[in-house]
Amino acid sequence: MTLAQFQEAVTQLAAQNAVLQAQNTELLALVAVLQERLKLDSTNSSKPPSSDGPAQGNRAQRRASLRKRGAQKGHPGAFQALLPEDEVDGITECPPPALCDCGAAVQAQGKPLRHQVFDLPPVMPEVQEYR
Repeated sequence: MTLAQFQEAVTQLAAQNAVLQAQNTELLALVAVLQERLKLDSTNSSKPPSSDGPAQGNRAQRRASLRKRGAQKGHPGAFQALLPEDEVDGITECPPPALCDCGAAVQAQGKPLRHQVFDLPPVMPEVQEYR
């Protein structure tokens, strides 16, 4: 090859390089726009939740924590206070059996545990006749 042919090849390659750089810039801009579109879902746009697709997990899975379900240790608790004995309609004593399953005698210590049950009376309809 001659020097002129090398210079012509370099000129052609430079022109081709400029075209490819312009295309690369356009494609990078398009990729950036498409990546922003991929980030859109029903939580950050006006799209409906049905358009999110199956890839989105449900809220329970996203917000899973290390705590166990239910009441946590040390919480104050919620219970109904016991009524005094003079306000109770009836008292039923439930003494422990005389012998344990192992055959030893059972001895009660301290005050007995108290448990109260609130029963609602049956609802009776009031029937009135008008003449």
